Amino acid sequence: MQSREDWQEAALGSRNRQPAALAARLLQPGTLAPACQLIDTSAKGRLDRRRLFRVLDYIDGHLEGDLTLDEMASVACLSRFHFARAFKQAVGQSPRRFVIARRLERAEVLLTEGETPLVEIALSLRFSSQANFSRTFRQSTGMANIVAK
Repeated sequence: MQSREDWQEAALGSRNRQPAALAARLLQPGTLAPACQLIDTSAKGRLDRRRLFRVLDYIDGHLEGDLTLDEMASVACLSRFHFARAFKQAVGQSPRRFVIARRLERAEVLLTEGETPLVEIALSLRFSSQANFSRTFRQSTGMANIVAK
C-alpha cells in the first residue's frame, strides 16, 4: 500500500504525462486508498452540523405540514433508524418531541400577536383539535388558561 506522500508524488509527477495515462493510474485498485483513509469512519451515520442545520431549517419551514420521520431522515440523507438516534443524540430530544416543541413555540408567537383565532392556530400547526392543542400547550408551558378567540 502506498503512503500518502508516495500517492501525492505520483499524482504530481504525472502532470507531464498524457491525461489518459493519469486516468488509467487513478482507476487502478489501491490508488485512491489514501484519500479514502482521510474520511473519519466513526462519523458515518452521525448527524454532523451541516446535516443538523439542514434538518432544523426543514422543520422550521414545514411546521404547518405533516412532518414525518422519513422526510426528515431523507433531508439528513440517513436511514430512519440512524436519523432518529443521531437526532436525539445531537438535540437531546426525539424528532417527534422536538417538532411538537417547535410547534408550541410557533403557537406562542401567534398567540402573542393576537390576530389568529385559537382554533386556526391549533389546526394550522397540525394538532388534531383545539382541545388537544390546549392540553399540550398547558402541559408544556404550565399556563392553565389560554384565552380563546
